[in-house]
Amino acid sequence: AVSQVVLNQLYKHTQMQETFGVNNLAIVAGRPQILDLKQPLSHFIDLVYAMLFLITLPYYALRAFGRAEMLRSLVPERLGYVPARKGERRCLWVHSVSVGEVLVVRPFVRLFRERHPDWDIVLSTVTETGQAVARNTFPELQVFYFPLDLSFAAERCLRRIRPTAVVLVELEIWPNFVLHARAAGVKLAVVNGRV
Repeated sequence: AVSQVVLNQLYKHTQMQETFGVNNLAIVAGRPQILDLKQPLSHFIDLVYAMLFLITLPYYALRAFGRAEMLRSLVPERLGYVPARKGERRCLWVHSVSVGEVLVVRPFVRLFRERHPDWDIVLSTVTETGQAVARNTFPELQVFYFPLDLSFAAERCLRRIRPTAVVLVELEIWPNFVLHARAAGVKLAVVNGRV
């Protein structure tokens, strides 16, 4: 009898997921409930990043010494202060970490632009060399540094870019960014990723 009750609850749970398209359902007091897991998980991830930042701060401070010009553009963008996208067209955000990923997405971007000329395309990278290659390869696109995976930076960047969909190249998946993108209703896809 107990197993039948559990099976019935699982069936209801699965039906709710299929009907409403949500994955964060739980059975609470015998009823399906939608749980808001974004906030606690997001805060925990921020705390882990803060601890890692404090531990590695001396290394990055020494590395940044003498590179003030580069830091003037990198730091604000990494904190989510990217140039706001103009217009109201749908937008595809392609995220490539570095040079290799930028080169990998060239045919994808070209084909997407041919098939969807009514969409804006923006491109983000993480590395300086990736930025240089992206700006040379795609001079007509808005190119910027991907935000740090902190709640406030990811959320701010998503508000400023307003993407319809985000394509992450080669499993460059950042938990806070993914949580905030999903919360904003942004479609996510991974291309050329290996598990």
